[in-house]
Amino acid sequence: MATRRTTGSRPRGPTSTNPVDIAMDAEAEGRPLDSPTLRLLGKQERLIDAEIELARDTRFANRIKAVRDIAIGLGAILVLAAAGWMVWDAAHADELVLEPWTAPPAFAANGQGGEVLAAQLGDRIRVLQQKGEIEATGVAKAAGGQSTELKLEIPQTGVSIGEVQRWLRRTLGHQTVVGGSVVQLADGRLSLTVRPGDGEAASFEGAPTELPALLDKAAEATLRRSDPLRYAGFLVVGGKLDEAAAVVEPLTRRGAPRERANAMANLVNIRNYQGRLHEAVAVARRSVALDPNAFAAVGYWAGAEYALGNEEAAHDGALRMVRLTAADADRSGVSQYLNEENPLLWPAMVADQRADTGAAIAGYVSLAELARAWGNPGRARYWDYLRSLAWLQAHDVAAARAANPGPPPQNQGSLGEALLIYRVAAAAQLEMGNLAQARANAAQAVALQRQYGAAQALQFQHGDGPRLAEILARAGDRRTAHALVDATAMDCSRCVRARAVLAAAERDWPRADRFFALTTRLAPSVPQSWSAWGQAKAARGDLAAALPLYRRAQRAGPGWGDPLKFEGDALLAQGKAGAAVKRYAIAAERSPKWGALQLAWGDALAKVGRKDEAVARWKAALGCGLTAADRAAVKARLARP
Repeated sequence: MATRRTTGSRPRGPTSTNPVDIAMDAEAEGRPLDSPTLRLLGKQERLIDAEIELARDTRFANRIKAVRDIAIGLGAILVLAAAGWMVWDAAHADELVLEPWTAPPAFAANGQGGEVLAAQLGDRIRVLQQKGEIEATGVAKAAGGQSTELKLEIPQTGVSIGEVQRWLRRTLGHQTVVGGSVVQLADGRLSLTVRPGDGEAASFEGAPTELPALLDKAAEATLRRSDPLRYAGFLVVGGKLDEAAAVVEPLTRRGAPRERANAMANLVNIRNYQGRLHEAVAVARRSVALDPNAFAAVGYWAGAEYALGNEEAAHDGALRMVRLTAADADRSGVSQYLNEENPLLWPAMVADQRADTGAAIAGYVSLAELARAWGNPGRARYWDYLRSLAWLQAHDVAAARAANPGPPPQNQGSLGEALLIYRVAAAAQLEMGNLAQARANAAQAVALQRQYGAAQALQFQHGDGPRLAEILARAGDRRTAHALVDATAMDCSRCVRARAVLAAAERDWPRADRFFALTTRLAPSVPQSWSAWGQAKAARGDLAAALPLYRRAQRAGPGWGDPLKFEGDALLAQGKAGAAVKRYAIAAERSPKWGALQLAWGDALAKVGRKDEAVARWKAALGCGLTAADRAAVKARLARP
């Protein structure tokens, strides 16, 4: 009997007793499976199927558990992160929290309830903050120069996330809670009390009609407590310099180095306004030594040096401020206004010091626009006057007159502003060759400064005084010029330059050379001294000595047209008309409306045989500011066949 082979199975004998073989044979032959062994086999099959299903369920359950564990972990992380953020936010909070006031029931009936009074106080504080920003050189608490945030909070019952956050802010942060009350006295008058933080309460009394004025006083008391440097800035804007100094001076002696440096910078600003320049410079140097990277300290150190006539130190400080601004240095403690002004101010100052008139003018325009946007027309006019002077330095009289804002509205100007007006007028008349009028305007400025006190007189002596002395020396009033500069300090480069210009006007050449050598040694980065020295050399006929001085001025002030024009004059006098034409062309790029330059350029072009171009230059000169003598000279040249 042949042995059967089942596909995919091993060979078996004819009488196999293996239940699996028997089941397979029965299935193949179509016979029923009905034996205990085969039933057991069926049970085993069902058991295996159940075990497989159970395994599948276990794997699914494990996956569900894993997802659940991950979700729980993520939730815990989120809770910890939220808690951490709440703690960090609380630690960095700088808030002024206004709580509703207590007030008589009649106030609420008239729409002057506790919440309304607190909101009105907040409105007044915001106004004070904005005014104080303009003169605040540092902010006591707020990082990045942002104003202290004002919030009106209504107390709640029970515990909530908001209540927890408020508790954290008051515990960990710089939060000043301001409460207040209004009480009707027996005589019908009001007693208003404000309680800023843990400080001493301040009370004010007045008639019911004086409630707005009482709230104003409460706002000032609150700002002084919560934000003393901005409050000092508000006092400066109002001209209350002694009060501002009294607020700031204690802050220079306590706190972290940066806070003390910022307070010192604020004091420097006040001392400058007071005319106490030597004190300002001393405090400024201390502030920079305390924190060399304190934005406000470095800026007001540069300003103090500039006011004292230390031009090289002022130039170095201005360059440092340009770099700090570009590098986005730490500006903690710098007011919002200065954070907006500094990127405009310091490039303009550097441009002004280097006589780069185009860049200076653009900077002054932006600074004036910023001041107007902040509601300070006096500061805006100051930048407009400087812009007018910059146009005069570029010899564009028409643009200078257009930029000049004129006198301020009645009772809104200051002595310093009036002095600037006369100085602008004197410089413009000198440019036009109207020497008598230039002398008269300068004399008015000199007479005006006598109204200053002793401190302001020192500021005049180092600032406008030397500048006016140069105008007077060139306009022929040397006696008044001597009175302005003979007693000035010999370490004030601006003052020494005025002495040198006066000596040159008197043709005292040895004395002029001595003073020019000193001022260029004190301030080698200032181009005006080098150029004026070159003019003095040329005036005595020493053109060979003048040329290197003009070129040194060009290196110090590459954006200035004067030393280029004067070099062209010297070259033309030496018979080098072709070289002179090239210098005049470059100078005209910087001072295109300088009539004397256009006249000289035309003369040089005529010398090299370029008559048509010469005529064009002479005609252009007629459209510029010209002295009477130069205008007559231009007309004579154009009248030639």
